[in-house]
Amino acid sequence: MSSPRRDVHRADSVVQIGDVPVGGRRFVVIGGPCAVESPRADPRRRTARARRRAPTSCGAGPSSRASSPYAFQGLGEEGLRILAERAPPPAAVVTEALDVGQVDLVEKYADAIQIGSRNMHNFPLLKRAGRAGKPVLLKRGFAATLDELLMAAELRPG
Repeated sequence: MSSPRRDVHRADSVVQIGDVPVGGRRFVVIGGPCAVESPRADPRRRTARARRRAPTSCGAGPSSRASSPYAFQGLGEEGLRILAERAPPPAAVVTEALDVGQVDLVEKYADAIQIGSRNMHNFPLLKRAGRAGKPVLLKRGFAATLDELLMAAELRPG
């Protein structure tokens, strides 16, 4: 299997995430808190100030991400609602859906859906995210080849 080549697709790809064009020759910073812990403990403001110094930016912050079932699991829909109250443009909300059941909520509040490296081969999740009609930020899975990443990105919703 071969990777995409410039002789086949010459133009740079540019994807619109909220108010932010991503791709081409512009440098984009995606940054923000790993989780929204409460409306008051708000690292988003500090992050937003730092993002304003970057040429273009997207705010990121999964709503519920933990390695341990005993650790903080995020605020769910409330956390997504807090993320959606974002800094002035140019900014966008990019957040992770951990399973098929979370895609509806992420789709409602975010400008793009992130699929983490642990879920790169979760085909039901990839197909559902593809049907959401929003850009998908697909992170490369551990030990995954470039061709495997490209095939996961090309998986047809269905």
